Amino acid sequence: MLDMFVDIINKSYTDLSVTKEQIEIFRKTPVFYSDLWVLLKDKSSNYVGCGIADCDKEASEMILECI
Repeated sequence: MLDMFVDIINKSYTDLSVTKEQIEIFRKTPVFYSDLWVLLKDKSSNYVGCGIADCDKEASEMILECI
């Protein structure tokens, strides 16, 4: 699953590149909230988009990282 996030992000941004290791680090932060990580797929089950957001409960805010 993390490979799909990496692939989509790297194909979507010309000025940003991530690795699977970086995505794994994101998931270990205190603001990681799995419900805010979303993969979208079309009817043929090909992944076509993703969204990554964080939730900082101390600051009472959500941070949109990638979409």
